[in-house]
Amino acid sequence: MAAVDDSDYGSDVDELALGKVLSSCAKPGLNLAKAGKVPALEDDSDYGSDIDETVLAEDDSDYGSDIDSTIAERLLLNVTPVRRRAAQPKDMQSLSNCAEQAKSNLLSLAPELRNLIYEKLFEEFTAEWVRCKFYAPPSVLLACKQIYGEAITVFYGTATFRAKSFNILDKRIRRLRYCYRRLIRKLDIDTQEHFTKLGCWVYLSKEQGSIKRSEEYAENELTKVRDLCKTSSLKELDLRSLRASIKLPSGETLWSEEPTKALADYEEARRKTKKEPVPTRPTSETVTRVTLFDKDWADGVWSNSLQTFVLLIPDD
Repeated sequence: MAAVDDSDYGSDVDELALGKVLSSCAKPGLNLAKAGKVPALEDDSDYGSDIDETVLAEDDSDYGSDIDSTIAERLLLNVTPVRRRAAQPKDMQSLSNCAEQAKSNLLSLAPELRNLIYEKLFEEFTAEWVRCKFYAPPSVLLACKQIYGEAITVFYGTATFRAKSFNILDKRIRRLRYCYRRLIRKLDIDTQEHFTKLGCWVYLSKEQGSIKRSEEYAENELTKVRDLCKTSSLKELDLRSLRASIKLPSGETLWSEEPTKALADYEEARRKTKKEPVPTRPTSETVTRVTLFDKDWADGVWSNSLQTFVLLIPDD
């Protein structure tokens, strides 16, 4: 009997031989009997060809067969396509090697001491929130799952979170889980970079005008955040510090919760430092300042000039 073409399965297995193997491995309750060639039906286009069939004669015994697992696996490999198996990674460690690794000294400390260490680590840490979803967390959170579970709440309650604009800050806060969002205590808005991109910051010789525009922009951003914290969806925010940045004429960046007051304090301190020192003169002399007004004729144009003289008049 001609074997059916099974090239799609990866190997050519004779059906008759396969039937003999199955009959030899089958349970004695299942008898395999040959039958003659079945004549074709009147309309057997669905079958495609006349194939020698075998009829299974069933008795009252249980269904199934007791086939050796190795034989069954060999048969499955013959009738199924050959598949490439992934190679085992070369750097894969066994469980025995992992058990021999030394335990971290940090985890051997008391929980109270570990919490103090986490607080000290995150006090000076600033998490930069950008437009994308992910950011670079502190390396201590990437150490292991146990440290992450212990330190993640301390991280949100201690670290400072900074955004470039109000829109970025709003989106990032809303994406946080409620359990993490309610822990945030410090927020910063770096308004200067966004202020520069808008073309509003122009460093002119008139420093007062440019710094005032920067301060007004920062004040508006803080007002937006305060209004955001009053909404129903973000009422759980319990902020202790909300600051914005101001660009000073000296090039330094000042962070303050009240940009207007911070600018006034800066200008007051600047005026004090710019005051001329009082000259020390002998008590026996009187200082007299004389200002003369003069007109000069130059190139057909009269020009005014002021000249100041300091006269020291000795006391009699």
